[in-house]
Amino acid sequence: MKKNSLTILRVIYMFGFPVFAHFGGHLIETKIKLFFFAALIIFYLGTFLIEKYFNKNLLNYKALVMRVLIVLFNLCLAPFIQISFVGILIYIFLFLITALTVTNNDDLIEMGEGLFLGIFSDFRFIVLILISLVLFLYKMFF
Repeated sequence: MKKNSLTILRVIYMFGFPVFAHFGGHLIETKIKLFFFAALIIFYLGTFLIEKYFNKNLLNYKALVMRVLIVLFNLCLAPFIQISFVGILIYIFLFLITALTVTNNDDLIEMGEGLFLGIFSDFRFIVLILISLVLFLYKMFF
């Protein structure tokens, strides 16, 4: 495809996906979305720890998981889009994080870890997050 065609498709994707998620997000039950969101966060933290302690390069896996996390986050948050000030702010936020998914793997991981995992540099905090996610999943299903 031509470069202009791909640019147009990216712009349509960035503007249209939050709207699609708003209408399509109602079809998937919230409990299922939250389960997959928590499971992907655990998987991402696992790849982070494997990469750190075993000196492996898991950049492609981390980028894929981060893109799927952004899509699931869109599906979870998009039903709150409405015609109000808060709804417009939610749409702008979802547009900005959806725009992250069209970047290359290096930039996506650098921005994602800088924004979201910068506070996870302490190992005790990672353990606390994992325990919280396990308790959340236990409470959700039992």
